[in-house]
Amino acid sequence: MTDGGMGTTDELDSGFFMKRARMCRHLFGAADFRAEALARSSAY
Repeated sequence: MTDGGMGTTDELDSGFFMKRARMCRHLFGAADFRAEALARSSAY
């Protein structure tokens, strides 16, 4: 019996990339927030 889906295990690359994406979102903010900040900073 497994504790989670195959996409969240460390055995597959998808689990690794999902963890990395969640950490990047936590550190740098969501993509829509970053896009809005970039547009504001370049007077777009």
